[in-house]
Amino acid sequence: MNAVEFLREIARRLVPLADPVGDKELTALLASIGSPAGLAVRVDDGRIIVDLPGFGLPSDPAAFAAAETVVHQMAKQLGLPAGGGFDRDERDLAPGRARLRAGYWAVVLAVVSDGPDVPVIVEISFAYGADLQKRLAELAGPPLGHAPVDWDVLTGRIGVQLPEDYRWLMNQYGTAPISAAAVLFEPKTLRRPIAGPMFPVGDYHQLLPIGATPAGNEIAYILDWEISGLRIGGRRYETGLLHHLVVTLAGRHLVNQS
Repeated sequence: MNAVEFLREIARRLVPLADPVGDKELTALLASIGSPAGLAVRVDDGRIIVDLPGFGLPSDPAAFAAAETVVHQMAKQLGLPAGGGFDRDERDLAPGRARLRAGYWAVVLAVVSDGPDVPVIVEISFAYGADLQKRLAELAGPPLGHAPVDWDVLTGRIGVQLPEDYRWLMNQYGTAPISAAAVLFEPKTLRRPIAGPMFPVGDYHQLLPIGATPAGNEIAYILDWEISGLRIGGRRYETGLLHHLVVTLAGRHLVNQS
């Protein structure tokens, strides 16, 4: 089994999994396949990550060029559908990447370098969070539409451009149909961000409250220079609101970052 065949098999095994699974299940999945030599394979926070090493140090421009070539060639060889706009992508700042999907799992191939003395690698990650609009419709029913929102006016009033998945949710669902996962405020009631608690300690954030969980924990966007995550009940999450709603409605738990 070569690297492409190995990745295809991972994708094939993930396609039937409509909801996220834990590290134990993903580790068992990998063990049942067996990985080819030369690959670094690990499970981390509900993701499968495969590294292809051997591209040289970042000081060599040829290292990046060779890695980017592999990313695009491998993306074609995998034969998976292209990723969507709301699909999970934790390598959005990578210099070269390809975004695919395997069912409800986002597949990202990216060129990664973690420092001047660390060799360039190609990283392939499989993380739950693709085709979430479809999964939300399966869990909460199809969208019925909602009163339109003048997003330009709202942005001017609160000083923040809200994420595309939030806009889509409000335009398609509003608040009531998804209240089993969260009680979301109507966009017209949102206010300017407020100073938030220090987390991690010594780090400053602003918060834009957008709703609450059924248990009463506040859901708020975290702002550094721009929206960078969600704060739910005092914990920070790097996933978006749509991802949170799908995972919650599926009866699963988000992996928090801090």
